[in-house]
Amino acid sequence: MPRLNLYSRFSLRRLLRHGRAEVRRSLQARTVALAVILTLAVAIVFSGVSITSVCASLLNQITQQSRNDYSNMVQQTQTSLDAVDVSSTVQVQQLVNDLASSLQSIGSPHDSIVISDIKAS
Repeated sequence: MPRLNLYSRFSLRRLLRHGRAEVRRSLQARTVALAVILTLAVAIVFSGVSITSVCASLLNQITQQSRNDYSNMVQQTQTSLDAVDVSSTVQVQQLVNDLASSLQSIGSPHDSIVISDIKAS
C-alpha cells in the first residue's frame, strides 16, 4: 500500500505513479522470493535423490563383499575338511566347531540357530 503523507499535496497522476511503483516493487519482491523458494526446493529434492543413490550403491557394495567373504570362508572350510583324515572324528569335530565359531563371530543373530545345529551334528 502506498504511504500517503497527509501534510503533502499529491496530484492524482503522481499518486497513481507512486502506487504503480509500489505494486511493481512488491511484485518483484514476491517473484524473487518465489524463485529462491523454488531453488531451495529443487536443491533439497536433488540432495535427497543423491543421498539415496549413494546409500543404495554402498549397500550393494557391502552386500557383495559380504557374499564374497562368506563364499571364500566356505571354500576354505571345504578344502580343510577334504584334507582331513575322515577316520579322525576329533579332527572333523574340531574343524566344524572352528567353522561354527567363525560364522558366529561374523554372522547375523539368526545365524546362531544354524550354527548350534552344525555343532550338534
